[in-house]
Formats: sequence, C-alpha cells, structure tokens
Amino acid sequence: MGGSLIAKNIHQKIEDKVDYNVNISDKTETGLGFKGAHWVTTTTSTTGKFYAVQGIDAGTIDVSGSTFDSSMTGFTGATDIVIPNGSIIYVQATVLATTGKVILYNK
Repeated sequence: MGGSLIAKNIHQKIEDKVDYNVNISDKTETGLGFKGAHWVTTTTSTTGKFYAVQGIDAGTIDVSGSTFDSSMTGFTGATDIVIPNGSIIYVQATVLATTGKVILYNK
C-alpha cells in the first residue's frame, strides 16, 4: 500500500510541474513585445492595435492626432504626452501619432 501512495505522490508532483510550466508559458506570451512592435524614428501616425509606447529619444505622443480605445477617457483637449527616454506609457490605441524615436508595442 505504501508503494502506491508514493507513486501517486510522484505522479501528482509531475502533474503540478507540467501545469506550472504551462502557466508560465501562457503568462510570458503576453509579455512586452511578444506580439511585435514598431520602431518609429520620424514624425508619423502608425495604425495598429497598441498597448504601450516606449520613449527612446525625445518621444512624444500627439494626443489630438491619435485614436484611443473607448476605455481611455479624458483625452479631449489634452496636451501631448512627453515620454522620458526609457519610460513606457501604457495606452489602448489604434492610431498613434508620435514624434521623436519610440517603440510602439502591439496588443
């Protein structure tokens, strides 16, 4: 009887380990940049589904030229958003008008 209990415990530990690895895989798939990104170095509007913008060199989001998801409110009449170099601004947008050098991360 003790042997089957040990085998059952080992089997459960293996299942737990496999489940743990699957969960890690699922979580890393949504990491920053996993679904691609756009490197932007000029003043332009870029269309896509974005969730983050990283400032690289004098990056700015032109709020009036961008289209934000309906979950993002309060942008009417807002000023442009200056992104400090290396900082990441999280947004939900389908069009991002930017200046400077930025990385736009796909949603």
